[in-house]
Amino acid sequence: MGRPGGVVVLSDGRIMGGDSYFYYTGSYTFRNGKWRGDMIVNQHTEAVGRTLAFGGREVTCGFSGDYFPGGAEVEGMALVGKTSVTFTARLTLKDAM
Repeated sequence: MGRPGGVVVLSDGRIMGGDSYFYYTGSYTFRNGKWRGDMIVNQHTEAVGRTLAFGGREVTCGFSGDYFPGGAEVEGMALVGKTSVTFTARLTLKDAM
């Protein structure tokens, strides 16, 4: 099973990002090594032959976690239709070119 990957930009409390099938927008707050936020995820490309957990739906996600030099970790929950889906993610800071 492959590992999902994408790009997320965090700037001045705003979240913008995407991957091969989805784009996401949202907001976050942070303080003392902890952060939390919410995002809306939308599909932008059809996934022919693949089944995506969020496929075809606008999905609202909430998350919280820790941040540290070089990255962050989050745990969250997404509401997909009437089903709650939990997720975890590790974000790694990449230097801007």
